[in-house]
Amino acid sequence: MYDVPRIHYNSPIDSLSQFDSVRLSLQTLQQFFSSVTKIPKEIRPYWEGVYICTAQTETGQRIEVYVSTFGGFFMNGNTMDCYEIPDERKEDWQKYFKDEWMSIKRASR
Repeated sequence: MYDVPRIHYNSPIDSLSQFDSVRLSLQTLQQFFSSVTKIPKEIRPYWEGVYICTAQTETGQRIEVYVSTFGGFFMNGNTMDCYEIPDERKEDWQKYFKDEWMSIKRASR
């Protein structure tokens, strides 16, 4: 997860390393991802804010992942596919990302 100023949201993935960041817990993410639902392409979620993250695919490709700050969904920046977290996990999902975001902010003071 990166602390990317809004003006740099469209920056190439290779430039993200210049921003403050935190490594997310693979174990925690796997718990969330175990029960996601793919959102049909014709139904696009409404974005009110975004956390910018990266992930490494099974083939070793590095991709951007956009996580909604207020909704319980995220988007694979490579395929543009969106996925939703189950309602019963959304509060935990939002808290996890907010806490990680705040850890970046605390570390950069």
